[in-house]
Amino acid sequence: MFKQKGLVISLVMSLILYFIVIYYPENIFRKIITIPLVLYVPGYLTLRVLFCKGNILNVSESIAISFGLSISIVPLLGLLLNYTTSGLTLSSMLNSLVGYNLIIGTLALYLINK
Repeated sequence: MFKQKGLVISLVMSLILYFIVIYYPENIFRKIITIPLVLYVPGYLTLRVLFCKGNILNVSESIAISFGLSISIVPLLGLLLNYTTSGLTLSSMLNSLVGYNLIIGTLALYLINK
């Protein structure tokens, strides 16, 4: 049950940041919530998809691998966006990052509850 709470919190945090950036672009809360969203959440959600059936990793390993996965996923999203017609802008990066989080988070919730 704890894994599901973490997944739901990560998904809600992604949606909150999305609406804060759209409606309040110069808010200080945006800068605070962006750091974990970019450096931790994509890796955490990907890790939950990869290890959905068991808790093989302890907490420190899970945090370290989540940071490592995020640091590799976010630049790859940026690289892919660079070759699209919209280019690499704040809105395109935000949309792709939140979209990635929602898709991977939903997949993780489905696999855990399956």
